[in-house]
Amino acid sequence: MRNLMIAVFTLLMIPALLLAADIQIPENLQARAYVLKAERDGLWEKSLVVQFAKKRRTLGTLDGFVDAYAVLNHSAHPLLWQKVSEKFMSQDGRGGKLYTDFIQQKIAKDLKLKKNDINKIATAANMDNLAVVTKEFKPLTVTVLATAGAKTNAIRTGVDESSHIEG
Repeated sequence: MRNLMIAVFTLLMIPALLLAADIQIPENLQARAYVLKAERDGLWEKSLVVQFAKKRRTLGTLDGFVDAYAVLNHSAHPLLWQKVSEKFMSQDGRGGKLYTDFIQQKIAKDLKLKKNDINKIATAANMDNLAVVTKEFKPLTVTVLATAGAKTNAIRTGVDESSHIEG
Protein backbone atom coordinates (compact mmCIF):
# COMPACT_ATOMS: atom_id res chain seq x y z
CA MET A 1 0.00 0.00 0.00
CA ARG A 2 2.85 2.36 0.85
CA ASN A 3 4.49 1.76 -2.55
CA LEU A 4 1.18 2.46 -4.29
CA MET A 5 0.84 5.75 -2.42
CA ILE A 6 4.40 6.72 -3.33
CA ALA A 7 3.75 5.87 -7.00
CA VAL A 8 0.54 7.91 -7.07
CA PHE A 9 2.26 10.85 -5.34
CA THR A 10 5.14 10.69 -7.82
CA LEU A 11 2.77 10.70 -10.78
CA LEU A 12 0.94 13.69 -9.34
CA MET A 13 4.19 15.58 -8.98
CA ILE A 14 5.25 15.24 -12.64
CA PRO A 15 6.44 18.70 -13.59
CA ALA A 16 3.69 20.72 -15.21
CA LEU A 17 6.06 21.67 -18.01
CA LEU A 18 5.60 18.17 -19.43
CA LEU A 19 1.93 18.99 -19.96
CA ALA A 20 2.59 22.27 -21.77
CA ALA A 21 0.92 23.10 -25.08
CA ASP A 22 3.04 25.56 -27.10
CA ILE A 23 1.43 28.62 -28.68
CA GLN A 24 2.89 29.97 -31.91
CA ILE A 25 4.16 33.54 -31.59
CA PRO A 26 6.66 35.40 -33.82
CA GLU A 27 10.34 34.61 -33.24
CA ASN A 28 11.28 38.29 -33.20
CA LEU A 29 9.37 38.64 -29.91
CA GLN A 30 12.11 36.51 -28.30
CA ALA A 31 9.55 34.81 -26.09
CA ARG A 32 7.89 31.44 -25.62
CA ALA A 33 4.19 31.06 -24.86
CA TYR A 34 2.40 27.92 -23.68
CA VAL A 35 -0.54 26.73 -21.61
CA LEU A 36 0.05 24.41 -18.65
CA LYS A 37 -2.86 22.11 -17.86
CA ALA A 38 -3.38 20.39 -14.52
CA GLU A 39 -6.08 19.05 -12.26
CA ARG A 40 -6.76 19.83 -8.61
CA ASP A 41 -9.46 18.02 -6.63
CA GLY A 42 -10.86 16.63 -9.90
CA LEU A 43 -11.27 20.11 -11.43
CA TRP A 44 -9.21 21.65 -14.23
CA GLU A 45 -6.76 24.51 -13.89
CA LYS A 46 -4.81 26.08 -16.74
CA SER A 47 -2.02 28.63 -16.80
CA LEU A 48 -0.91 30.68 -19.77
CA VAL A 49 2.82 31.35 -19.39
CA VAL A 50 4.87 33.69 -21.55
CA GLN A 51 8.63 33.45 -20.92
CA PHE A 52 11.10 36.09 -22.06
CA ALA A 53 14.79 35.70 -22.92
CA LYS A 54 15.59 38.67 -20.66
CA LYS A 55 13.64 40.74 -18.15
CA ARG A 56 10.87 42.92 -19.55
CA ARG A 57 8.75 45.64 -17.98
CA THR A 58 5.27 44.14 -17.51
CA LEU A 59 1.97 45.40 -16.13
CA GLY A 60 -0.60 43.16 -14.45
CA THR A 61 -3.77 43.65 -12.44
CA LEU A 62 -2.49 41.74 -9.39
CA ASP A 63 1.19 42.74 -9.11
CA GLY A 64 1.25 46.05 -11.01
CA PHE A 65 4.53 46.88 -12.77
CA VAL A 66 7.14 44.11 -12.57
CA ASP A 67 10.44 43.66 -14.40
CA ALA A 68 9.80 40.00 -15.17
CA TYR A 69 11.23 36.98 -16.95
CA ALA A 70 7.70 35.61 -17.38
CA VAL A 71 4.04 36.49 -17.14
CA LEU A 72 1.34 34.15 -15.91
CA ASN A 73 -2.42 34.22 -16.52
CA HIS A 74 -4.09 31.55 -14.40
CA SER A 75 -7.58 30.14 -14.91
CA ALA A 76 -9.43 27.42 -13.06
CA HIS A 77 -12.80 25.71 -13.07
CA PRO A 78 -15.37 28.01 -11.38
CA LEU A 79 -15.97 25.42 -8.64
CA LEU A 80 -12.23 25.30 -7.96
CA TRP A 81 -12.08 29.11 -7.62
CA GLN A 82 -14.96 28.90 -5.16
CA LYS A 83 -13.35 26.05 -3.24
CA VAL A 84 -9.92 27.66 -2.84
CA SER A 85 -11.43 31.07 -2.08
CA GLU A 86 -13.44 29.56 0.77
CA LYS A 87 -10.54 27.39 1.98
CA PHE A 88 -8.07 30.26 2.20
CA MET A 89 -10.54 33.05 3.06
CA SER A 90 -9.87 32.72 6.79
CA GLN A 91 -6.20 33.53 6.13
CA ASP A 92 -6.19 37.34 5.91
CA GLY A 93 -9.45 37.29 3.92
CA ARG A 94 -7.57 36.81 0.66
CA GLY A 95 -8.65 33.38 -0.59
CA GLY A 96 -8.15 33.79 -4.34
CA LYS A 97 -5.01 35.89 -3.82
CA LEU A 98 -3.35 33.16 -1.76
CA TYR A 99 -4.28 30.59 -4.40
CA THR A 100 -2.73 32.64 -7.23
CA ASP A 101 0.36 33.25 -5.06
CA PHE A 102 0.66 29.47 -4.65
CA ILE A 103 0.38 28.93 -8.42
CA GLN A 104 2.95 31.69 -9.05
CA GLN A 105 5.40 30.05 -6.62
CA LYS A 106 4.89 26.61 -8.18
CA ILE A 107 5.50 27.86 -11.71
CA ALA A 108 8.50 29.93 -10.58
CA LYS A 109 10.01 26.78 -9.08
CA ASP A 110 9.35 24.80 -12.30
CA LEU A 111 11.02 27.57 -14.35
CA LYS A 112 13.89 27.94 -11.86
CA LEU A 113 12.95 31.59 -11.27
CA LYS A 114 12.23 33.66 -8.20
CA LYS A 115 8.54 34.22 -7.52
CA ASN A 116 9.05 37.97 -7.98
CA ASP A 117 10.43 37.37 -11.49
CA ILE A 118 6.92 36.41 -12.66
CA ASN A 119 4.06 38.88 -13.07
CA LYS A 120 0.72 37.17 -12.51
CA ILE A 121 -2.89 37.81 -13.37
CA ALA A 122 -5.91 35.55 -13.08
CA THR A 123 -9.07 35.07 -15.10
CA ALA A 124 -12.40 33.34 -14.88
CA ALA A 125 -12.12 32.55 -18.61
CA ASN A 126 -11.10 29.07 -19.72
CA MET A 127 -7.72 29.04 -21.52
CA ASP A 128 -9.43 26.92 -24.20
CA ASN A 129 -10.98 30.27 -25.22
CA LEU A 130 -7.57 31.84 -25.84
CA ALA A 131 -7.15 33.86 -29.03
CA VAL A 132 -3.77 34.88 -30.44
CA VAL A 133 -3.41 37.71 -32.96
CA THR A 134 -0.23 39.31 -34.30
CA LYS A 135 -0.06 42.56 -36.26
CA GLU A 136 3.04 44.22 -37.67
CA PHE A 137 3.66 47.83 -38.57
CA LYS A 138 7.40 48.17 -39.06
CA PRO A 139 9.29 48.42 -36.81
CA LEU A 140 6.60 47.23 -34.38
CA THR A 141 5.25 43.74 -33.83
CA VAL A 142 2.34 43.36 -31.45
CA THR A 143 0.99 39.98 -30.37
CA VAL A 144 -2.10 39.77 -28.20
CA LEU A 145 -3.03 36.67 -26.24
CA ALA A 146 -6.60 37.30 -25.06
CA THR A 147 -9.08 35.16 -23.18
CA ALA A 148 -12.84 35.36 -23.53
CA GLY A 149 -15.89 33.71 -22.12
CA ALA A 150 -15.87 34.80 -18.48
CA LYS A 151 -19.37 35.64 -17.30
CA THR A 152 -18.02 37.66 -14.38
CA ASN A 153 -14.87 39.48 -13.32
CA ALA A 154 -14.13 40.96 -16.75
CA ILE A 155 -11.47 43.67 -16.38
CA ARG A 156 -8.45 44.88 -18.25
CA THR A 157 -5.06 46.27 -17.36
CA GLY A 158 -4.48 49.88 -18.28
CA VAL A 159 -6.77 52.54 -19.70
CA ASP A 160 -4.62 54.39 -22.22
CA GLU A 161 -5.53 54.34 -25.90
CA SER A 162 -3.15 54.97 -28.77
CA SER A 163 -4.28 57.19 -31.61
CA HIS A 164 -1.08 57.56 -33.66
CA ILE A 165 2.53 56.50 -34.12
CA GLU A 166 5.18 59.21 -33.96
CA GLY A 167 7.82 59.51 -36.63
